[in-house]
This record gives sequence, structure tokens and C-alpha cells, in this order.
Amino acid sequence: MGDARHPEMEHRLDGYSDALRDAGIPFDANLIIPTDFSRSDGYMKTDHIILDPTFKCDAIFAVSDNIALGVMKRLAEAEVKVPEEIAIVGFDDNPLAVFATPGITTVRQDIRLGGKLLVRNLIDIIDGKTVGHVAMPVEVIVRESCGNA
Repeated sequence: MGDARHPEMEHRLDGYSDALRDAGIPFDANLIIPTDFSRSDGYMKTDHIILDPTFKCDAIFAVSDNIALGVMKRLAEAEVKVPEEIAIVGFDDNPLAVFATPGITTVRQDIRLGGKLLVRNLIDIIDGKTVGHVAMPVEVIVRESCGNA
């Protein structure tokens, strides 16, 4: 999880818990590892997963591809094979995601549409209108890191 002060993190966490509920899987707050959005923090926080014998998982969903890149570097150093031993999914479809080894499965947002919606909301605010939450459409880009390319 990224910085909880960012509203999009709350929405991503809500989406995560909703998906777990829909799949009949209980939410476990201990599986949420706060990070900033940097590769270095993703790298460092991966030690929590690989060095703690009580922490077991078979997949990591990183809230950004930058975090996923750091996670994958640390896993490679620890000789943990992606995706054979642990699957990785990122978010944003950063151009570097396709060049990672293996390529990072990711969630892509339409950034241009996001910009349009943002400007539209700003105009509405300037005009004194109330602006509500706008859900951005997303697309899952499947690459090798999830083990299902």
C-alpha cells in the first residue's frame, strides 16, 4: 500500500477488500505493507516478506510498478523465483514494466482520460458545483510476472 494520505490509496484498498469479499477470502490487515511509491522502499519492504518465516504469500500486488520493480530486484537477490515461487502484479503500466525480467503484469489506467476528468472537475469546482468521486476505468495487462502470460 502506498501513502495512506493519498485518496487513491483509500480507493485501491477498498477495491482490494471488495475483491477479497467477492471471492470469499477474509481481509487480513497484516498482509498490507505500507510503502512510499519508490523502488527502494519496495526493495526494502520485501525483506518483511522473505525474512519473516511466519509471513507466507504466493503473490504480491504492488500499488505501483515502481514498487513492483524494487520487490522483484530484492526477490531476485534472495533467489526467489518470479513467478514460479511468487507472483507479482503492479499498477500504472509504467513503461519499464514491459522491460523487467519477467515482464510485470500490471493494471493500466487511461491517463489521458484521467487528465480530462481532472480538468472537468476543476472547472466544475470553479463554477461552484459539487464534485463527486469518479472511478477510472482500468485494464489488466497480463505479462509473465503473474505466471499466466
